[in-house]
Amino acid sequence: MDDILTWISRVLKVGLEQGEFNFSGSTEARAELVAEALMGARQFSSIRGRKTLVRSISLIKSDLGWKADFFSPNRYLLICK
Repeated sequence: MDDILTWISRVLKVGLEQGEFNFSGSTEARAELVAEALMGARQFSSIRGRKTLVRSISLIKSDLGWKADFFSPNRYLLICK
């Protein structure tokens, strides 16, 4: 789980630096929130249906101030290095 949180933190940091995200607070705390929300949404969607997960992902993106196309395949590869 630590590797996942580290990766999410790195993605958030790069996104903030490049102006793709707009949120306050530490990237580490935000990474934990994203992981927790996704894990909970996944569990909840198994009961309530896929729309629950899709809605949660949309809210997470909005909360991060996500601008479109941040996770293009090329950028994803750069972040993972």
